Amino acid sequence: MHVWDIEMVRAYSTSADPMDSVIVVRDGWCTEPLHTHQFIEIEYIISGTGKQNINGKDYFVKRGDVLFLNIGDSHSIHSIDHLEILNCVFLPQIIEGFEDIRPEEPQLPKLIHLSGRAILEAEDILFKIEKEHQEKKPGYRSVLKSYIAILITLLFRFTYNEFKSSSSSMTAAILNYLEETSMDTTLYETANHFNFNPSYFSRLFKKNVGISFSKYIKDRRIKTAVDLLLSTEETVASICNQVGINDQKQFYALFREYSGMTPGQFRKIHKKPASPNPV
Repeated sequence: MHVWDIEMVRAYSTSADPMDSVIVVRDGWCTEPLHTHQFIEIEYIISGTGKQNINGKDYFVKRGDVLFLNIGDSHSIHSIDHLEILNCVFLPQIIEGFEDIRPEEPQLPKLIHLSGRAILEAEDILFKIEKEHQEKKPGYRSVLKSYIAILITLLFRFTYNEFKSSSSSMTAAILNYLEETSMDTTLYETANHFNFNPSYFSRLFKKNVGISFSKYIKDRRIKTAVDLLLSTEETVASICNQVGINDQKQFYALFREYSGMTPGQFRKIHKKPASPNPV
């Protein structure tokens, strides 16, 4: 168990108030081996550069970056150049009910690249959280909870605004990625590649593309099958495997849904006869 987990368990076991389990720590030249936590952790990169691995994916981090780690996330930290981090860790009870204030906004990605004014705003709140935690003046629990709420709200607003401004280019990048991978990917893998929560990515994809992720993949595979039926002499079984549908019965059902006929009937009707060789 990581040292912070031990501190969190010890703090919470002696108090019924989850605010007593908030831990704020500033780490310089920070390097941590792979570990997981049973609490939420917000990391802010104060200065320097480094590399973090979160759930098997590497991220290069620098000043102004915020990492949002949920319960069960695994991560490691490696300082490249004097990496300094401000960590704020707390139990999930502190932010219960936040869904009510962001019904249309995305869930927080693991890494948020703040820029411009947002860096100064985030630093101002984080340093106030650090000061309140250190000084523990009367009423500090209420102040800490309010500051954490403000910080998370700021992160949601920044993420939402950034995404709105790049929605079209992001959709194009996602579709290009699917083409590059020949549709041989899952929703979870694609969401992870673009640093999105899978459930939010699913809603986002349907909103911007007009159909669900799974239907888009199936339709693209069937369209590829149509091209192969008309341009090659490959057997239906071979085409079925090439487009990534291993169940031939499922392939036939999807093809009939798409074209209203079997692959063999479609090829017979639509395939042009080969041109005779010139004498």
